[in-house]
Amino acid sequence: MVLANLKYLILTNNSFGGSLSTNFSKLLKLKDLCLGENNFSGSIPGYIGNLSDLQHIEFFEKNLGGNIPSSIGQLKKLQQLNFRANHLNSTIPYEIGSYTNLTHLYLAHNSLSIVLPLSMSRLTRITHLVVFEIHLTNNLDCLHIILHEIHFSLRP
Repeated sequence: MVLANLKYLILTNNSFGGSLSTNFSKLLKLKDLCLGENNFSGSIPGYIGNLSDLQHIEFFEKNLGGNIPSSIGQLKKLQQLNFRANHLNSTIPYEIGSYTNLTHLYLAHNSLSIVLPLSMSRLTRITHLVVFEIHLTNNLDCLHIILHEIHFSLRP
């Protein structure tokens, strides 16, 4: 494949559409995958977890729905994850707590029914956690515990 060594794919703010191509799964050296503000639809593909060098994912302001795949927990180098303003309608996978390098997590403006996993308390480097306008269900005590464990301040 011609682009097998590609490290940065930034296609933000275009008019690309359709489902996310399986060809992205061949970009194994990719560090940044920024596809926000396009017209992609469908779901976040499970192969995303195979892109083990990813540090930065932006799938914001799109029409992606369904679940956040649990395979995303395989991305041990991930620092920034932005899935805001989609149509995601699952819970946050427990595996998200395995991101020891994660500093930015944006999940706002989705249709997520969330019980925040306690594994999020392991996100000790998090500086930006934006989950407002998500329909939280049941576990607000869990949220308090997580915020207390992480020791960061929320700013407007």
